[in-house]
Amino acid sequence: MPLNDCYDPVTQENRRQAEYDAKCAVFHRCAECGGSLYPYDTYTELGERLYCEKCVKRNTHLVDNLEVA
Repeated sequence: MPLNDCYDPVTQENRRQAEYDAKCAVFHRCAECGGSLYPYDTYTELGERLYCEKCVKRNTHLVDNLEVA
């Protein structure tokens, strides 16, 4: 007996991926890489430009605190 479409895992994954792609297509874009900001929990706004977490991490350098004697 064949499965209904609602139980077929391939159909479910295709539907889920189509919804994800549609959300990414209409969401804001990163000013650096051009990727959608949808998959990120947070993003950075500098001026009127938005940046994804990945680009912020890639372009930010950690600075060690130096003690002055």
